[in-house]
Amino acid sequence: MMAALLADGFNRLAQLDWMQRLKLVPPALSTGNAIELLSRLPQPPDCIYLDPMFPPKRKKSALAKKSMLVLRDLLGDDEDKDKLFEAAMQTAGKRVVVKSPDYAEPLGGKPHESFQGKLLRYDVYLR
Repeated sequence: MMAALLADGFNRLAQLDWMQRLKLVPPALSTGNAIELLSRLPQPPDCIYLDPMFPPKRKKSALAKKSMLVLRDLLGDDEDKDKLFEAAMQTAGKRVVVKSPDYAEPLGGKPHESFQGKLLRYDVYLR
């Protein structure tokens, strides 16, 4: 389901006037198990960006937007996010960046750098 939503988004992106005017092409979409796909990349990327499904909050708070609740129901929890992080670290040429909520433990242990916002944190792990 997620692959179909992304493909639709990339198709609509390609139709935008500014994309056509600048002769830009949307990113290539690879579908399948990301852990397996990373090991088969023809050339390692300099940076891999991971945006795992956020873990549920431990304390009571406002519900997420309805679209995010539906997405969570479709995809479920990221039970293999630790394996995905390890595969990303083995594949990336220079760094792996992980987007996390401010309340979550860092996915790969202590990051080399961390950029904190009001609700989000970006942890940077260098190779």
